[in-house]
Amino acid sequence: PMGQVERPWYLDLDSDGYGAGDPVVVACEGPPGTVDIPGDCDDLVSGVNPGAMELCNKLRDDDCDGLRDEY
Repeated sequence: PMGQVERPWYLDLDSDGYGAGDPVVVACEGPPGTVDIPGDCDDLVSGVNPGAMELCNKLRDDDCDGLRDEY
């Protein structure tokens, strides 16, 4: 539609609202299964994303900041 700005869209395989990898398309509206917020470091686990709380689990970086169990 007129006046909308094109932006990158990323695949969101775990449906947590954060995408991973390179953009699949740059468009005004994203195709199904995509979001416009990148940064998911494990797009197969919905509890792992930049908006998640870091858990003391020594297994993964829950909040995608590059650190494990930093709290």
